[in-house]
Amino acid sequence: MKRLLNYRTFLFALCSGLFTFQASAQSTSVHIINNSSCYVFLEYVEAYDCETSTVCFAYPDENCIPPGITVTLSPCGTSTYKWAIGAIAMADEDCQQCGNRIEVQREVECYSTANPVNFPACGSCPGAFAQWVAPDVIEIN
Repeated sequence: MKRLLNYRTFLFALCSGLFTFQASAQSTSVHIINNSSCYVFLEYVEAYDCETSTVCFAYPDENCIPPGITVTLSPCGTSTYKWAIGAIAMADEDCQQCGNRIEVQREVECYSTANPVNFPACGSCPGAFAQWVAPDVIEIN
């Protein structure tokens, strides 16, 4: 009987650990689609948890997004986090920022309001428009 109890305790602990790990992963990656003719400098994408009032950040491996490229960032935080803000600037062909970094915001009820952004011309870039087109997609045109 004691062996059976230890076995059940072990299985319970194992299953609890697996469920805890599964619950700690945010549900979706975030995608940044650069449909513009400009190079884009992506500093980070921010997610917010309305339940705990906390922020987490996803950082790209490479900050530079060439024209016509889509970048996907892994989730940060738990499943209660919602993607909210992308910190973006236009850049030259060497991916040096030209112009200010601007936060492209998505409506998150407890944190941010929708804020599509018109980026001015920068070097050979004629300018671009960035907005959230889905809860996990920023599109730059």
